[in-house]
Amino acid sequence: MALDEYVLIDGRLATGRELLDSLPQGVTTVRAKDGSELYTIQKNSVISLNEKLEPVNSNSFLYLQKYNGTIYEIRTRSGRAISVTPEHPLLTNRDGLLSWVRARDLRNSDFVAFLTTVPQAGSVSFPNVIGRMKEDYEIMEFKDFVRLSEMTNGFTSFATSDPAELNQLRLLAGLSIFRLSKIVRIDSVTLGAILRGRRIPKLGQLERLRPVLSSRPFTKLQPGEFLAATKRGRWSVVKLKDAEMDEELAKWFAFVWAEGTSTAHRISVAQSLQMKMLREFLSISRRKFGLEFKRTSDVDYQINCKAMVDFLRLKFGYRPGNERICGISDWVLCIPPQLRRGLLRWFFTLDGEFDKRGAVVLVQANHRNVVIIGYLLQMFGITPRFNTVKRETKKGVRTYLRLAVSGRSNLNLFRDIIGFEDEKREGRLTRYLREIKKESKETDFSIPVSVALLEKMLLSSCLIREGFSHAGLPVIKASSWYKAYEGARRTGRISRSKLLILLEAVEQQTGRLAASVPLGSSRVELLRQMGLVRISEERLASSIGITRKKLRRLFKLGDSKTLDSVRVILERVAKDDIDESRRLFEQFARLAKSPLNFDRVKTVETRVYDDFIFDLSVPGYANFIAGRGGIVAHNTSIVQAITGVWASAHSEELRRGITIKVGYADAAFYKCHYTPVPAAYSTSPTCPVCGKPTDLLRAVSFVDAPGHESLMTNMLAGAFLMDGALLVIASNEPVPRPQTREHLQALQMLGMKKIVVVQNKIDLVPDEEAVKNYEAIQNFVAKTVAGDAPIIPISAQQRINIDALIEAIEEVIPTPKRDPAASALMYVVRSFDVNKP
Repeated sequence: MALDEYVLIDGRLATGRELLDSLPQGVTTVRAKDGSELYTIQKNSVISLNEKLEPVNSNSFLYLQKYNGTIYEIRTRSGRAISVTPEHPLLTNRDGLLSWVRARDLRNSDFVAFLTTVPQAGSVSFPNVIGRMKEDYEIMEFKDFVRLSEMTNGFTSFATSDPAELNQLRLLAGLSIFRLSKIVRIDSVTLGAILRGRRIPKLGQLERLRPVLSSRPFTKLQPGEFLAATKRGRWSVVKLKDAEMDEELAKWFAFVWAEGTSTAHRISVAQSLQMKMLREFLSISRRKFGLEFKRTSDVDYQINCKAMVDFLRLKFGYRPGNERICGISDWVLCIPPQLRRGLLRWFFTLDGEFDKRGAVVLVQANHRNVVIIGYLLQMFGITPRFNTVKRETKKGVRTYLRLAVSGRSNLNLFRDIIGFEDEKREGRLTRYLREIKKESKETDFSIPVSVALLEKMLLSSCLIREGFSHAGLPVIKASSWYKAYEGARRTGRISRSKLLILLEAVEQQTGRLAASVPLGSSRVELLRQMGLVRISEERLASSIGITRKKLRRLFKLGDSKTLDSVRVILERVAKDDIDESRRLFEQFARLAKSPLNFDRVKTVETRVYDDFIFDLSVPGYANFIAGRGGIVAHNTSIVQAITGVWASAHSEELRRGITIKVGYADAAFYKCHYTPVPAAYSTSPTCPVCGKPTDLLRAVSFVDAPGHESLMTNMLAGAFLMDGALLVIASNEPVPRPQTREHLQALQMLGMKKIVVVQNKIDLVPDEEAVKNYEAIQNFVAKTVAGDAPIIPISAQQRINIDALIEAIEEVIPTPKRDPAASALMYVVRSFDVNKP
């Protein structure tokens, strides 16, 4: 992905550039080679989808690589966006089938997947920043105040007070060094050095300080309060409260982010409409920070306090500046739901508005604010839309990002969960929802489905029959499930609620069918039950292997034994239908109950890019949430790393994440004579190390054979005509797995001797585990046909050690000698069905 792209990582919204800038702290380089780098970072938890399409938290590695090429900018109809390289896959719904599709292969008819409900990505804790503030301030905490009170007998006796204690008394008295020096007639530089312990006082100097300080009133500190006096610049001392995060403080930040601007010394807010909220904001300022905002005009309030701004910056990540700089802090994504709810309620009340269609909209100059607000809404299951708008300002035309909450379902959720603090706005939203027609658009998003699979599920569950007229019987036509089906048949899409209605009807009907099996054997029972399970005479006759006419004759003249044979076949057909119905039901139910939604691709634009790109390698899940609006992105697996071709292109392979059919890919091996081996080997005509031209060694065809134990037939089909084999074993799995043992036995049976063992996924385990795995592989292949085979540790996803693998292939599996005069011999390895990838 481009460095300016967003990703949710460890509960914060970060761009690749921000991750790159933060690398010097808390980072470990796992591997670095050919301009690509793989890092572990201390905070690296991302949101991924598991095999059940459920969001889970998973650790990740940060991958960086220098890139000069094309970036694809993908935008959807609802304004979701992501910028990726051409080969980067996104989870896509194409014609009702889920698959991973590369950015360069996306069509305008595709729907990319995004999370409708984003889980909270961890929790947040705020640091104690008093220690850090001591770098720029003289700090006196409540514990210091109590200790000093005890040492001075309740601030009445200063005879034994040392210079450090006198300095603390000076802070409590609100005296600067300069002012105190004028009173006691001691040079300010000398006085400052004495009080701060850098100079031994002369005889009588402390005695001149004590009576002056004893005559002054002292500031009293309460638990949680502290004094902060500036060390440099214009001197000031202020009493602050060490505020802790709660619902009040979340509201306070919402007010500042929505209506405030700031500098390094000042925070200003303005409000002329929501006066009740303004009064509460001023009250929270007094309670939480112990400070008072001063009114500077009819609508403007400000507080001049550098210590306050620094405290907010250090503890809460506050960024002083104008509306484009002073953005919402990332910790809002990790605070409890009640605090997020209060923050959003205040923010939308202050900055939100209604458009002409009744949608709740938010327009911000700070695009990051809008992206964060979008994720906050999605944590409550509210799905926003985005678009950019241009506005004329005094400084010229500026681009703003607009967020909208629309659709009956979304607005109902917004009202019930968030709402407005202002009664007028709350009333307007309630009236709009009350007046809106039930037949109006429930949501802006629907699920693309395969109409053929949907119809197949209805047929196998006997809700409809073969040759069923879409006019339908009146009772069926009036049913809610049929209306949902008709809508899906017309548009190829269906809303989540209607899909659930349809699935409920299928589940009930399938239950009734299952209860009717086994069937009776009499002629009357068979005919009645054929109608119940809706199996036609033509289909039953075809299953028996006879004509329809002969089937009727069997019903009319057949004896009990014959009818019982018919019953057995009818039961088998009915059970096959029930199994098929349940299989499709599970497929659609998983989609309906998943947190995924789908948005049609609107534009795919390209731009030239010359900078680092980044990716996140997620062990076990290989996907994460990124971009504007929570798009599901894949991190891209040994054939692809060598050839650049994703051999598992069959749609079922993409859905299941394993190789099922035999896949093919070609690669050309090159060698650079200016670079030492193994780095000299590559698949590029230009050396990736020195940039000089390389020499072509040979072209190699790869067959990616299935690794799943239930697919051995296909594996053997791919392996029996090969000149050599790569036996791939994962570093993060026990050795050997059943399919690995079967593969090695198959290679031994085939007489294959030219073998390279590939230890893949070394990037997913610590070094010591990789070494143990390597030793386990050695023990496993010993005394087998692969006993002398080299074992090459690699990471296919991160392209680590691919050059060493190519070198091993060149040495162990050389190009065999062919007899051009021999007769041609061609093998049929794979036939192709009609399959939409």
